[in-house]
Amino acid sequence: MTPTLVNQAVRKRLSDMRDIHVRGEATGVKVRNGHLYFDLKDSGSRLPVTVWRSQVQKLGLKLRDGDEVICRGQIDVWVPGGRYSFVAWHVALAGTGALWAAFQKLKEQLGKEGLFDRDRKRKLPFLPRTVGIVTSADGAALRDMVRIIGDRFPVRIVVAAAKVQGPYAPSQIQRAIQRLDRGGLCDVIICGRGGGSIEDLWAFNEEPVVRAIAACQTPIVSAVGHETDTLLSDYAADARAPTPTAAAEMVVPSRAELSASIAATRLRLRRRLQTRVAQERRALRSARSRLGHGQTLVLQPRRAIDELTLRAQHAMREHLGDARVRLGKQDKRLQRAHPHARLARQQAALTRLRQRLLAAGPAAVARARKRQAIAQTRLLGVGRSGQLAATCRRKLATAHATLRALDPRAALGRGYSIVRDRQTGKAIRAAHEVAVGAELDVLLAAGQLEAVVTGRATVDEGKPTSGESPVSSTS
Repeated sequence: MTPTLVNQAVRKRLSDMRDIHVRGEATGVKVRNGHLYFDLKDSGSRLPVTVWRSQVQKLGLKLRDGDEVICRGQIDVWVPGGRYSFVAWHVALAGTGALWAAFQKLKEQLGKEGLFDRDRKRKLPFLPRTVGIVTSADGAALRDMVRIIGDRFPVRIVVAAAKVQGPYAPSQIQRAIQRLDRGGLCDVIICGRGGGSIEDLWAFNEEPVVRAIAACQTPIVSAVGHETDTLLSDYAADARAPTPTAAAEMVVPSRAELSASIAATRLRLRRRLQTRVAQERRALRSARSRLGHGQTLVLQPRRAIDELTLRAQHAMREHLGDARVRLGKQDKRLQRAHPHARLARQQAALTRLRQRLLAAGPAAVARARKRQAIAQTRLLGVGRSGQLAATCRRKLATAHATLRALDPRAALGRGYSIVRDRQTGKAIRAAHEVAVGAELDVLLAAGQLEAVVTGRATVDEGKPTSGESPVSSTS
């Protein structure tokens, strides 16, 4: 590394020491070209101090060798010479050291309470309708702020006058801030005053003022003293302005600058719009050239639409025809499945079965007689002996008697009847096979009865069971 790089590195390292207080005895005090130079010493060391001419004029302090002073400033390194010094922007006699001790104590206390946290800071409104000012009514700072706001962007100004130095200043500043904030009169508040000594500005280091600024619901700007003055009100406010005039420039934009910005934006938009319109026109002309004659483009889709319409109508007719056929089939199936239709079919089947049953007896007798006649004919034709003929006659008589006994009409003629379950068609042989309330069909030698079981009786008892009555029938 070179000496320059070393000195630059040292200066960079010492740049963090920007706001420190040093107390000691002033010695070697001298003024050169308006700048103040002296050394601060204690029992063990010396520290060179420089106060630039602009600060010397503000201090108004006549420093002499041997004065006990407190300096506030920062460490700086002169790179070409490799020397460092303490650049002070405020010098006060040691008698004011109690104020600085109180300042540091209150700053630490309020900092722990979170009054200086960055996340509490709010953004200032871009264009407030009303600006509130807390300052002295007869100070030059108020006139400067009103003038600058009027020049930049005239808005409504509300002034809450208060003393800005002296023993009554803190309470008056506090009430003025609370009055503007509580009434909701303003969109932003400027609280400040012009420059002066540290004793003149000390009201803005007082706890009531700092807490009032921190509690203010309206965005507030602290603008106290000069650029190098940093007070507790600056830490608590939403924004800090180095001077009251800078605060006025901060809270309202410049109408001329806004107008120029709007005009420039409008011009850029117009040019972009013109460029875009020209591009779209070129694209439209290119599209027209590629598309060709419009009538041709219209006729082709129209023919396609007509064809699709005819196809859709034909498909719809076919679909409706198929739907009607399916509906007819479903209707027929429903009609066949209807309970009345099923009942009619079952009744017809029952009637046919009854007719077949009535006809089965005579047919069987006729077939037996026919077989008997054939057998007699065969016996006569063969010419067997009388004994064989007698045997055959006995067999024939026995068969004839058997046939007569098997004839259902013969049994029915003797007073018997055939009882069937109406639902299943099953012949009933015992009383326990049916329940009370069952519907029965009773077949007689002449005719048929429809019956309902109202009671049952066993063969052994010969009488109806308890609580039940005999079968009732209806023709």
